[in-house]
Amino acid sequence: MYFTAGEKVSLLNETGIYTLLGLSGPSATVLDEHGFERKVDRMRLVKRIPMVGTPVNKDGEEKREVGQIKKEERLPQIDLHAEALGLLNYPPHELLSKQVEACRAFINQSIKARSGKVLIVHGVGDGTLRNAIRQMLQQRKGISCHDGNYSARGVGSTLVILSVTQAETL
Repeated sequence: MYFTAGEKVSLLNETGIYTLLGLSGPSATVLDEHGFERKVDRMRLVKRIPMVGTPVNKDGEEKREVGQIKKEERLPQIDLHAEALGLLNYPPHELLSKQVEACRAFINQSIKARSGKVLIVHGVGDGTLRNAIRQMLQQRKGISCHDGNYSARGVGSTLVILSVTQAETL
């Protein structure tokens, strides 16, 4: 494959877009997105081919950028914070059971709606609610859970994967 200096390339097993600065025998010099030059094996270069076409706007859908999520495509989620559920006046032991029950109802509704993924926002705290939620979820067939989004304070949500053909209601 022929490469020319100045063209955009990718590297095998790496993310990012690089600019080819030059070729020298079995190696190539590339400039990464941050302005750093790197010498790499020429065999790792991959030609980037721009996509040609225009966005299709059918049925009056709004145009969107690549990677932008439509409102309907956002993950279904539940916020289990006491304020969000309207449970501010409950003692801690009752609050935990109410939050777990709200989560159970949400998961059951998501299984019936055949949602593949849902997000449970439980907050960081001391981990009591998170552990109760995960213990409840891990006991069921067809349901797996992973850490959701990470903030500077820690992991405050759990991403739940529902195998809609196997998931059991809670």
